[in-house]
Amino acid sequence: MNRSISVVVLLLFFSFASFASDDRAQELFKELRCVVCEGQSLYDSHALVAQDMKQEIYRQIGEGKTDDEIKAFLVERYGDHILMSTPFNQRTGLLWLFPLFIGLFGGWISVKRVFRSFHRTARNK
Repeated sequence: MNRSISVVVLLLFFSFASFASDDRAQELFKELRCVVCEGQSLYDSHALVAQDMKQEIYRQIGEGKTDDEIKAFLVERYGDHILMSTPFNQRTGLLWLFPLFIGLFGGWISVKRVFRSFHRTARNK
């Protein structure tokens, strides 16, 4: 009787552990991009390469690696493009700052035109 209870407890433990690792893997799949599909996450992709990458992620989760370690491994292998959200670093800084520069330049041009228009109107009166 005790032995059967122990077996049931172990089976429940491993099934809950596998559910937790499966949820964790699914979240990682959503954060990572398929290398052959344009703009598609691993979660949405059915490509053979994506299936291989998913198996690698499951393997690394089974080895006890953290999400950051798994992402670092994939970034080292495939580059920053593998991440669905581009990180801010030296190589991607211009990508992140370019919209700010465009906004500031556009604002500067707008303010300059408004003051020029105001100055012309004041001079003509």
